[in-house]
Amino acid sequence: MIPGILELTSRTKYGMTSRNVPLYLFRPLNQQLGNCIVGCSQNSATNVLALVDVPKWETSKLTRGNLNRILGNCGDFEVEEEALSYQVRKKGYPKNTMFSIPPYASDRLFITGDTFNIDPAGCRDVDDVFTIGDDGCFYITIADVSEWMKQNPDAMDTACELGQTIYSVDGTVIQSMIPFELECSLTVGQPRLGLSLRFNIVDSTISNVSFIKTIIKNDTSYSYDSVYASPHVNTLKHV
Repeated sequence: MIPGILELTSRTKYGMTSRNVPLYLFRPLNQQLGNCIVGCSQNSATNVLALVDVPKWETSKLTRGNLNRILGNCGDFEVEEEALSYQVRKKGYPKNTMFSIPPYASDRLFITGDTFNIDPAGCRDVDDVFTIGDDGCFYITIADVSEWMKQNPDAMDTACELGQTIYSVDGTVIQSMIPFELECSLTVGQPRLGLSLRFNIVDSTISNVSFIKTIIKNDTSYSYDSVYASPHVNTLKHV
């Protein structure tokens, strides 16, 4: 289905269908597709956003499309948002997709210490955390999504095709790039697989730098504002 603008207010005439329904110009949001004509019996004082099916694009004449659904009037915020969601949405995962959970291998280091993330308030997709380790080391950890991909190779092709997770303006997920996003997120209180940069710092000298596979449990979530009231703010400034 192709989202776009159906010009019901245009004075230009494009003829009638075999059922005597007026034909109107349809302009896809994806302007690379080109315009087509679509039959519509609805009267409207404004142009509308609609979904159209096009069996075959013509080159020698205006393509005929089939009206699938009228979303609503142009200029209506919710209608515009829905149309844009169809514009970026691609074929994703079937509903209730099952996936394999990667094993928490014994060769991973379980990091202990004070672990926290700093993100916009309300963030649910936490992809990196900072740890002041009990062992005297500092750790910067990202979620190890690659380990999940190894266990679910079919997900890689779909994720590469989608390219992104699509959110509405209120943060609701319209379409997930991967079906196990929440399981990868470094959620507070949940053990998660990570890839960590470990280092020591004395005065201004950084040493013993290494990358290691880890298991991490986030303790606290700070916003960009609330972190300044945390007990770690001076340590962070120093690092």
